Amino acid sequence: MSKLQFLTSATNLLTKVSGSITLISILMLLGGCSEGFIEDLATDQTVWKDDRQYLATWSLEEVPLLEVQVGYHGKKPDLPFEGVEPTYDWTVRNTDFYSISIRNLTDQSIELASVQVEMEKGKMKKATQHGSSYIVDRWRTTIIPPHGSIKRRNTWVWGKGETNTLIKTYRAKIVSRDLSSSSEPESVLTAEEGSPTSFSFKTHLKFIR
Repeated sequence: MSKLQFLTSATNLLTKVSGSITLISILMLLGGCSEGFIEDLATDQTVWKDDRQYLATWSLEEVPLLEVQVGYHGKKPDLPFEGVEPTYDWTVRNTDFYSISIRNLTDQSIELASVQVEMEKGKMKKATQHGSSYIVDRWRTTIIPPHGSIKRRNTWVWGKGETNTLIKTYRAKIVSRDLSSSSEPESVLTAEEGSPTSFSFKTHLKFIR
């Protein structure tokens, strides 16, 4: 259900039921309904190599945009670290280390604008939002050039239970330059208003004790 549909239904209910529902209640329900809701999530085709490693292709209108490859290092990183490091002693705390590469499959640049971070289970299940500076600290850039790739050699996840999954939902946009030379249809590259097409995609890092 979209925010607009939910708000419309709630408003209609408010006009029929007096005294039992307040506007504050509606807004609280709206927030609960929309948490974790992503309207522009692209379509993924994921091939799992094993319990941890996979290759995912993300598409809009059946046009492939990005390829995400996740590889598993083990309980130790691929040293040395580049950029951000764990803020805890990973030699003591049970941690799974991964590499992630993101490949642009289009003739246009793709910009990573923001990211939502959450755990599948536990206290960190509530999502937190981060902007471009968070992405630059970890990827050293926010731009993936046409048919180019970016790679993060070390990324990680830890948990208190037996299993958990770190989920990152990236908000991206296609930075179109010359549409006439692009092999992708214009309907995918630009929104109705002529602004860049935005879409979201996810990465999953599994923690297995």
